Amino acid sequence: MKEIYNFIFYRMYEETYRTNKSIPEWSTMIILSLVLMFNIISISIVLDIPIVDYGKIAVFILLTIILIFNYLYFINDKRYKKIIKHFGNKEIPSFYNYLVLFYEIMSFFVVGLLIGLNFFQALILIAIISSIKILAYSFYFIKKKLNS
Repeated sequence: MKEIYNFIFYRMYEETYRTNKSIPEWSTMIILSLVLMFNIISISIVLDIPIVDYGKIAVFILLTIILIFNYLYFINDKRYKKIIKHFGNKEIPSFYNYLVLFYEIMSFFVVGLLIGLNFFQALILIAIISSIKILAYSFYFIKKKLNS
């Protein structure tokens, strides 16, 4: 399980590093924490555990706990460097990369459905998130080409 979590971090880090050279490990940690929070809230809604019913404070506390955990796990002892080195030296099947992308997209999609968006609205949410990712990549490659 830890290997999967590390790989998800690695893939998100790779994506983030393309557009954020200053603090990609922090950005990755925050994005991963948000996605994990969305997953926990989704599971709590499905299992009828009323986390969201306690209000914004409960959601904020949950996010804070996840952020602290991820900080201690990835950033505090610089484990993220070991993870990057570990996966950077491995031949990773492209299928795994698509699984991580699918995980990210489905996390937002399910939360959209669970907070009351209809199917079409949830698809629009995914389209917006995907467009932002595509734009970020486009700017990265344009900048890279201009600097060459």
